[in-house]
Amino acid sequence: LVLPGGIDPHTHLHPGFVDDMTSGSQAALAGGITTVGTFATPRQGESAMDAMARMEATVVREAIADVILHASVWPPNADLLAALPQLVEQGQPSIKFY
Repeated sequence: LVLPGGIDPHTHLHPGFVDDMTSGSQAALAGGITTVGTFATPRQGESAMDAMARMEATVVREAIADVILHASVWPPNADLLAALPQLVEQGQPSIKFY
């Protein structure tokens, strides 16, 4: 059988977890997964848009597979909730609330 690459929409590929973007996407590719989804969670004092930009830069620099980014709202506060329309306006299709 020849199957197209799979998609794993829920991974944790950033510092603080077991895999970073390079090792995690490398492991995914070895298992036939060609696209991984991970989270752009704002750091303390960081906006949702800044977290997305930071993670987009990390993807470009480190990933060797295709990556889907999920914007994260954590902790849910007024600033992050106010950013939701901007995320949607920029075409962000996935937003995770904890």
